[in-house]
Amino acid sequence: MNNYLKKIRDLKTIDPEKEIVFCKNCTMSNQRPRIQFNEKGICSPCVYNEYKNKIIDWDKREKELEILCDKHRKEDGTWDVIVPSSGGKGNGFILNILKEKFGMHPLTVTFSPAIPTEIGYQNLCNMSYFGFDNLRFTTNGHIHKKLSKISLKDLGHCFLPFAYGQMNIPLQVSVKFNIPFIMFG
Repeated sequence: MNNYLKKIRDLKTIDPEKEIVFCKNCTMSNQRPRIQFNEKGICSPCVYNEYKNKIIDWDKREKELEILCDKHRKEDGTWDVIVPSSGGKGNGFILNILKEKFGMHPLTVTFSPAIPTEIGYQNLCNMSYFGFDNLRFTTNGHIHKKLSKISLKDLGHCFLPFAYGQMNIPLQVSVKFNIPFIMFG
């Protein structure tokens, strides 16, 4: 584990405005946002992939998840886990595993972006068609717009109101519906 942490600390960002480089393993370029490379020219996703395939004991992790699900599973079919969901494939995978493999009854919770995409909206609708309940929170557009503008101006990041909403709304729903198990994807 310490060896892996050293590998993470040694990753460096290479400015694509000055030099374009490609991962020696997967050929991903440094034109991808937030990508970093180690001294051997291997990109951060490849370094992480090595970690998750060689270091993590997935059988042990699955048993831990099973114990956690057993602790929170409700036999009456009511919601027993909250899965914050954008409608993306990661959320869909988590929902399917929780429902089919572990017998859980997930409630999906969505904090809507200021300007939702058509495909994102369609994905959320599809989750319902595949048997998942969804609570979607849409804020006052005028307030969201003002907060986004302020956060861009003052902090350089216009998505902070959305990011805070994504983290906060599932917690509020957890308290409101007494569902202490939240599975972030």
